[in-house]
Amino acid sequence: IGIILILSMLIDLKAKPYLILSSKNAPSILQNIYSSNNKILTPMPVGIGDGLYKEGNLPTKQLFYQTIHQKKITGGYISRIPEETFIFYKNDSIMNTILKLSIDKNYAYTTFDNASIENYFKVFKTDMFLIDPSYRNTNAEKFITELIHNKKTTQIEQNEYLLISIINK
Repeated sequence: IGIILILSMLIDLKAKPYLILSSKNAPSILQNIYSSNNKILTPMPVGIGDGLYKEGNLPTKQLFYQTIHQKKITGGYISRIPEETFIFYKNDSIMNTILKLSIDKNYAYTTFDNASIENYFKVFKTDMFLIDPSYRNTNAEKFITELIHNKKTTQIEQNEYLLISIINK
């Protein structure tokens, strides 16, 4: 019985493999972002958060990916974010919808007028969107497509990611 108990403990305590993020296993689409002349990326999903509160959905791997593509991103995480920042994100109707779509990729959003859309681009200065494979063919992707409908863009699909870059004049 003692040997069986020891063997059971050894099997149970055996180290289990876990995911290690590295540039070697990062999505290749990040190299396209890195080489882009565009400056500000809004990933889908996106979120902002600190140790106490969060809005949207911020997969922490996006913070690591930023070290690879080296572009500014919408959203992010720091230990303490002023309440005004959360209010700023939520008060912009477009960004608020993006945050809701980041939580529920099939959230039933309403359409926006061109003035609201242009205000979003003026305030947040997004010139690239990266849509995660799990958000493809959902209301989240549809909403981003509606946001850029009046803009000249390029699109790259790679490993099920979709990178939409706005061509700046």
